[in-house]
Amino acid sequence: MKIEAKIVAEKLNRRFGPYKRTKKIRRVQLKLQAVGLREEGTNQPATTAPSTAV
Repeated sequence: MKIEAKIVAEKLNRRFGPYKRTKKIRRVQLKLQAVGLREEGTNQPATTAPSTAV
């Protein structure tokens, strides 16, 4: 998941300025976390997922 987040972040990095980028990355991270939790089949809230901060 971390690799995915980094790739997405790099793409957004080229397309947007730093401010827009952080907003988009945050949204993407939440999506990735939600997907990851769903795949694992755990009922934990997304806040307990490891952060994919770049």
